[in-house]
Amino acid sequence: GAGDVNGDGYDDILMGGWKGFSGEPGVAQVYLGSSAGPAATAAWTRRGDFLNGHFGTSVAGAGDLNGDGYGDVVIGEPDYDRSFQEESVGRAYVFRGSASGLQTDYSWLAEGDGAFVSLGYIVSPAGDVSGDGFGDLLVGTISLTATGRVFLYEGALDNRPPVARINAPAQVECTSPAGGPVSLSGSDSSDPDSTPGTRDDIRTFEWFEHYGGPAQALLGTGETLSVTLPVADHLVTIRVTDASGATGTAEALVRVADTTPPRITLALSPSQIWPPSHRMTSIHATVGVSDLCSATSATLLLVASDEPDDAPGTADGSTLQDIQGASFGTADFDFKVRAERSDTGDGRVYLVTYRALDAAGNSSASAALVTVPYSFKGLGGTGGSQPKQGSSLFFPTLRRNR
Repeated sequence: GAGDVNGDGYDDILMGGWKGFSGEPGVAQVYLGSSAGPAATAAWTRRGDFLNGHFGTSVAGAGDLNGDGYGDVVIGEPDYDRSFQEESVGRAYVFRGSASGLQTDYSWLAEGDGAFVSLGYIVSPAGDVSGDGFGDLLVGTISLTATGRVFLYEGALDNRPPVARINAPAQVECTSPAGGPVSLSGSDSSDPDSTPGTRDDIRTFEWFEHYGGPAQALLGTGETLSVTLPVADHLVTIRVTDASGATGTAEALVRVADTTPPRITLALSPSQIWPPSHRMTSIHATVGVSDLCSATSATLLLVASDEPDDAPGTADGSTLQDIQGASFGTADFDFKVRAERSDTGDGRVYLVTYRALDAAGNSSASAALVTVPYSFKGLGGTGGSQPKQGSSLFFPTLRRNR
C-alpha cells in the first residue's frame, strides 16, 4: 500500500523489483487506484541508479511525511556501494506525492555508515510517533558484520526557500573615475521557516552582477553592501540562502550616470591690446578643464568682434579679416585678432568662447574678452601709452555683439 500519492481519494499500490533490469539496479513502480480498482499499467516507474544496488528490495507507503496532503513512499537500496572499499553501505529514499503523482526525483535520503551495513534492507511507516501531525519513518539494516539496527526518522514540514528582496537606488551620480557609490540592502528579505519576527533561518546574503552568466561577478556579501560601480547600467542580483541551503534571488537595475558637466576656466593673453596699430596680435588661450568622472576635451567655439571689419570712420585704417587663424571646433589655443577699433565708438571687444566636453557628452562653456580701448586719454590717461595692467579701465562696456 502506497497510500494516496495523488490525492484523488483512492489508495495506490507500490511494488519493488530488486533484480529489475540487467545488472540488477532494481526498480519500483506505482499503480494508481480508482473506482474500478488498480490500474493495469504503472503510472510511475523509477529505476535504480547503481548496478547491483538492488533498489526496490523494500518498499512502503510512508504516510504524509511533510503535511502537504499527499502520501509519500520510501524505497530501500541495501546494496548501494559508496566506493570499492565500502560495499553494501545501503540507502533509503523518500519520494514525495503530489497532485500529478509521485515526483520523479527523491526529496530525502539516508545512507548507511559503513560497509555491509545494508541500510534500507527493510523500510516501514511508523505512524506519527511524536504527535506533531507528520508521519514518521523506520529504516532498518541487516548488517553482516555487526548487530542490525533500526532508525526512526521524524517527518516535518518541507523546508521553504527564503524570499529575497532588494532595495537599491534606480540611479546614482558618478563621483570619481571609478564610478559612483551604490548602497544595496537585503533587509526586507524574509524566510517562512524563521522564528516569527526574525530572519534566523537565513544564513547568507550574496550580491552579484551578471548572475548566472559566464561573466558572473561577486560584488560582496552581507545584508547590506556599499560598492562603487562604474558609469553604466548594472543588473544587480541578491542571493539569499537559508540553513538548509535553499536559495531565493531578486534583481534590481541600477544606473550609474554622469550628468554633471565638466568645469572649465579660460584666460586670454593678452586680454587688452594697445595701441590700436591695425596690426594682427597673437592671442594665446589658457584653458583648464576638469571632470569628476572621465577624460575631457576643450575646443574653440567662437571668436567674434562687436565691430565689423573696416569699422566706420577714417582713423581706424582700412582693413579686413580682423580675426585670423581661428580653427573652430578644434583644440586651437592660438589665433590672431587685429589691434583696431572704430574711431566713433568706445573701443572694440573680441568675445572668445571655449567649450569643454566629457566622455558622457556633458558640456560647458567659458568666455573671455580681448579689448581694444578707444583711447587711453579718453579712459582717464594722459597720453597714448599702454594703460596700467590690472586697471578697471581695461574693461569698457560691451555696447553691441555681432
